Amino acid sequence: MPAEAVVPVPTGVDTLTSLEAVEALAREEGWGSFVVVSDPSHQARIRHMAIALGLETVGSPTQDGRGSTLTPWSVVRETLGMVQWVVVERHGVEPTST
Repeated sequence: MPAEAVVPVPTGVDTLTSLEAVEALAREEGWGSFVVVSDPSHQARIRHMAIALGLETVGSPTQDGRGSTLTPWSVVRETLGMVQWVVVERHGVEPTST
């Protein structure tokens, strides 16, 4: 992917608020699809959140740096995060993309 195609969105304090900022920018810019870059253990949850917001995404897990190695702790943390997302947070999220 060419460097000029990468648009960092430094808004948000967590995954959901960051994705909401991406969704707003996508509407403004007319973007249709996205590559979501995140830790391997975080890919399922971030993509699930993106889909709930109506964002068409593919995942690209990081391959180096902090969080790029799957550990028992990262799997447990993300599993619990996914349960919280599905049971608690997701119900207040409505897709806004068209």
